[in-house]
Amino acid sequence: MTDLLRMRRLIVLALAFVVVGCESDFEKCMKTELPRSEVLAGIEEAREIGRQLVDMREFKQMMDKLSVAEDEYLRENPQPEGDLEVSAWTEKGRKEALRIASTIGFSFESREDLEGQFNNWYDQLDSLLKPNSSVFRCFEDERCDEYDVSKNDFDEVVNKSLDESVLSNANTISKLVEQSKELATVTCNNNGFYE
Repeated sequence: MTDLLRMRRLIVLALAFVVVGCESDFEKCMKTELPRSEVLAGIEEAREIGRQLVDMREFKQMMDKLSVAEDEYLRENPQPEGDLEVSAWTEKGRKEALRIASTIGFSFESREDLEGQFNNWYDQLDSLLKPNSSVFRCFEDERCDEYDVSKNDFDEVVNKSLDESVLSNANTISKLVEQSKELATVTCNNNGFYE
């Protein structure tokens, strides 16, 4: 009798192992179709835009820190009188600005490289931020009442725009992921594979 019980347990365990260990045709289909549907949905492009927006926001935060540090430096080192003194003061200020920028986390080879990074960031306001932020589009639109160029602080609007666009991008990615799962499921179902 005990041998019969052992045999049944062994058979149940073997069947459970086979059932759990085997991948269904639907799961195999989803492994193939899900990456295809993600490409069709444009998830990777949306993720890249998200990475760029986050990089823009981090760069803006570093620029804000640099601005505060430079203002503090100028308060502690006011501009002197006289051409020779001003020239030496200006050169010392430039070196100090580069030192501060490096301390904050900017990565650059030269002052020109750092200025190029700033210019690139400002170019991205139009090419990346504007298409992804209703706040920034409104700010630049002269007929928009909510954000007026003459009344609103540019930094405040950019910060709001960056926060809005990062959040909006995350929502877009979530929707695209769901749509790609639905597309892959429908494709597998149309091929005769069901959950």
